[in-house]
Amino acid sequence: LQNKKGHDAIPLRSQLILIFSLVDILSNYWFEFRGEGASQRIRFCSWITEFCMTKKNPKYIGYWKAVSAQRLYELRCSMVHFLGLSQASEGIYFALSPNDYPESKRGEFSRKISKPGNKTIMLKPRHLHELIRQGGMLMLNSWQRMIKQANKGSQEKRE
Repeated sequence: LQNKKGHDAIPLRSQLILIFSLVDILSNYWFEFRGEGASQRIRFCSWITEFCMTKKNPKYIGYWKAVSAQRLYELRCSMVHFLGLSQASEGIYFALSPNDYPESKRGEFSRKISKPGNKTIMLKPRHLHELIRQGGMLMLNSWQRMIKQANKGSQEKRE
């Protein structure tokens, strides 16, 4: 959502919280579908690893390859519970970037604010949303394949 000037109508932190809520929903559905129980951390990290941080996801490019599922979970917890960006971990700081901020300037600004020994990722919520949306599509496509196999007689897929 953008206003008439083309700027984000929803604050960046709120966008991230909504995106992380979507991951929580999708990961919970995935574990329920598989009939497994696990902590929220395990569900989140497992789902992110399986559907987002994979070559099958066309949005798994650029700076995402430097970020682990665990690091994203730390960001999620910090954002959802404290409305803040998490401290540096795994050598990565996160900074929020407006969705309409030019890519050419984002990389340069990121390098300028990085501290020695750490990398700062200027995170656009739109980029995270695209990664998660594609992960959700991969999950739904895998369900569809399993359902088709079960309907064709695969007893393993029926259970």
